[in-house]
Order: sequence, then C-alpha cells, then structure tokens
Amino acid sequence: MAIFRDVISRFISRSVCSLGLALAILSLAGTVRASVIYDSLTFNLTNNPTCNSGNNCGSAMTTNGGLSLVFTGENTGSGLPGVTDLLTTVPGNGTITFDWTYATLNAPDTETVGYLLQGVFFELANANGGSGVGQTVSVTAGESFGFEIQALDNQGEPGVLTVSNFSAPGSSVPEPGTLNLVIAGALVLALGALKLKTRPRPTTRGLQ
Repeated sequence: MAIFRDVISRFISRSVCSLGLALAILSLAGTVRASVIYDSLTFNLTNNPTCNSGNNCGSAMTTNGGLSLVFTGENTGSGLPGVTDLLTTVPGNGTITFDWTYATLNAPDTETVGYLLQGVFFELANANGGSGVGQTVSVTAGESFGFEIQALDNQGEPGVLTVSNFSAPGSSVPEPGTLNLVIAGALVLALGALKLKTRPRPTTRGLQ
C-alpha cells in the first residue's frame, strides 16, 4: 500500500512540475510582442512645411486593437510639395522589423513613402499597391527612426501607409496576462520542487 501511495505521489509531483514548466515556457513565448505607435515606443508626427491643423494635415492612428498603424500623408491642396514624418528614438541595439502596405489614388511618383534612419530616407514605394513582409532595419540605441510620406504637390489624394507586425529591440515588455503566467509557472514549479523534497521515503516494513 505504501509503495502504491509513493507511485501516486511521484506521478502527481511530476505532473505538477510539468504543468509549471509548460506555464513558464508559455509565458516566455508571450513576452515578445509587436509594438506600434502609442505603445511601448513614442512616435512624434510632424508636417513640413508646417500644416495648419484641420487643413488635411498628415495623421497617424492605430487599428486592430493597437496592432496596426495607419499613417496618412498631408493633402492640403496647396500645389506645393510637403513632407509628413512619424519619428521615434530607438530604445536598443538590434533590428526593427515590420510588414507594410501602401495605397494612394494618385499617379505614380506623386506620393512617395519610405522609412527614415538618422534622417536618411529609404524609399519603400511610390505607387499604389506597394507592400512588403518582414522588412528589416538594423538600428542602434538612440538613433532616430520612423516613416515619411512625401507629397509632390499636395493635390488629389494622400498616400496611406499601413504598418503591422512591428517590433523593435528593447521595446517589448510582458503584458499583464503574460506576467501572471510567469508568476503562476514559478509558483507551480516551486510547489512541485517542495513536494519532491519533502516526500517521505517509501518503507518496506512488513514486506518479506
């Protein structure tokens, strides 16, 4: 009977440890998440030349629960060139990655979109329908990074850049739910270790 109880105890202890390990792995897998505007990075929107508020200036907003960014260039109707920037400071060394799509109703070369690194412009698209998956940019902490939409004459329709699956080094943090999983996994593992440490040794008294 004692041997039977010991077998059951071993099974329960191993199951508890397995559950704790699973929770810990799950929690760690969830700590790397996409970051977008107004999340763990702070982007600043500027129009150059200065655009009067409400006069079809450039804009930026998040959609899909904050997982996607929609960045729209200015469209003042002035007939003059204009630039809209969305910039942030890189929080760590590594690689920025993102997916993107670009849409505009204007003719090719009228609206141009790209990303900026330390003030240098890298073109992504200059016509409707441009897209990319897994775009990567090597960055260093403290550098300026962002997106730019250039309007040739500020007439017709603006360019619209949609960014998703955005991540940057040093910007991802555990969500509240993930943090709870970390704590739960640690507690379960500790409980399992305690059970293994304090489990009485099986006795063979009465057995020949």
